[in-house]
Amino acid sequence: MTLVDTDWESLAFDGLPDELVGRLRRRLWHSSVMSGPSMGRTLRSRLVRAGVDDVRCEPIALCFTGPEDAGGVVGFVEPGTLEMLLAADATPEPAQRTADAELTADWSAAVAAASTRGELLTVLTMWVVTGVRR
Repeated sequence: MTLVDTDWESLAFDGLPDELVGRLRRRLWHSSVMSGPSMGRTLRSRLVRAGVDDVRCEPIALCFTGPEDAGGVVGFVEPGTLEMLLAADATPEPAQRTADAELTADWSAAVAAASTRGELLTVLTMWVVTGVRR
């Protein structure tokens, strides 16, 4: 068997303000959008506990230098996607909706500016884990 998943906790950016990346992380990590952020790196131990034999794992670092490159994997660097993700985790509280609107506006502007400057870098680790169930 082969399993592939993302280690969202490995997600890193360059070219974006640290404060803004921190705001994004805090919001996504405490939402239903980002359930199981460490899933990728825990696949190996999950298979071992399930009794799978010959378990092997391989981390694969993905590196993207533009929103269009990263979009298929880290969709929220594409315009409009973060807003859509946060809307899926909608809260009835007006304060959170206002904070989400501010975050998406700040995020979109920062990603566009970093991309225009040629400074946007998005890095993420995917894990490929294989094993044999006997």
